[in-house]
Amino acid sequence: PIQNSYGGTATADGLGITAITVADIWHLTSSPTADKTPLTSWKQSSGNNSHTNIGTSMSVATGVFTFPATGKYLVTCQADITAESASTNTVKTRVSTNGGTSFVDHAIVVVRDTSGGDSRASAYSQCIVDVTDTSNVVVRFDYDFNVSGSSLTGSGNNLNQTSVMFMRLGDT
Repeated sequence: PIQNSYGGTATADGLGITAITVADIWHLTSSPTADKTPLTSWKQSSGNNSHTNIGTSMSVATGVFTFPATGKYLVTCQADITAESASTNTVKTRVSTNGGTSFVDHAIVVVRDTSGGDSRASAYSQCIVDVTDTSNVVVRFDYDFNVSGSSLTGSGNNLNQTSVMFMRLGDT
């Protein structure tokens, strides 16, 4: 059962959720000011301001994340973006089912400045990825901006200013 905010319990019947066996958070350690495909400076979050990993965790090489086991995963991306001069900035969650040969957009974080000055905001996106083959289903995150001076905020000290979370919800 799942504890709800009213003190009662709810079940995950019909959702295919059996047990969370992977919960993993990674944060961006650099602050890109230009398009970055994929974002490559990820560090697994740890320390007293984060979490304890559950089960076998994700791995990343050259900005591409691989999954430790098949299953249905909730993938959340939180991005801290400074948008300059009427710009639109995005972080896309992109999924490949052919080992990284091609990627498809699954979710997008968007921060826009409509004032003509600058705006800083944190926003997030979520998607569910059905990992049926751990050697072929992979995820990457791309940053796109369109005005000089815009940036994506990273952190070198385990703060999850821009971060991604992977949570295995259950079997495929």
